[in-house]
Amino acid sequence: MSAILRQETSRLTRRNSGAAVVEASLILMLYLAFVFSIFDFGFVTFSFHTIQERAAEAVRYGVVRPISITAGCVTGSAASGTEAEMVNILMYGAPNASGGSTGLLGLTKDKIQICRDYAPFAEERLRLRITGFRYPLINYFIPGWHTARTFTASLPMEYAPPPSP
Repeated sequence: MSAILRQETSRLTRRNSGAAVVEASLILMLYLAFVFSIFDFGFVTFSFHTIQERAAEAVRYGVVRPISITAGCVTGSAASGTEAEMVNILMYGAPNASGGSTGLLGLTKDKIQICRDYAPFAEERLRLRITGFRYPLINYFIPGWHTARTFTASLPMEYAPPPSP
């Protein structure tokens, strides 16, 4: 009788240990997805705040210096003078810094646009816009590279008539 009882107990123990492995693997997958989501959230938040702060710093730099744009926009790759210094602040952290083709968090000059909104008798503004910024996610739910919303930093400028051509 005891041999039959031992055999039955051994079979139940093996069945229960197999269920424990399955349950542990399911819980581990959910736990790792949660942990990776926390890392993704932290990285994306850091990236967005860093870019927004650098853009605000570049616009503050451009507002107090002479801008060659009379009205309209110029891309970062075609910028010169103060506008090029603004692009350098955004990408490399200093107006006279230079680096490779990519800057802060993989930004390139073609994704940066500097605009001067000229409106006579109204508030004139300097805008810096960043489009097409891409960031990676590593979690299970939405992995891969994603494109961020458009970043815009804008400040009012002191009224000054546009330079005559």
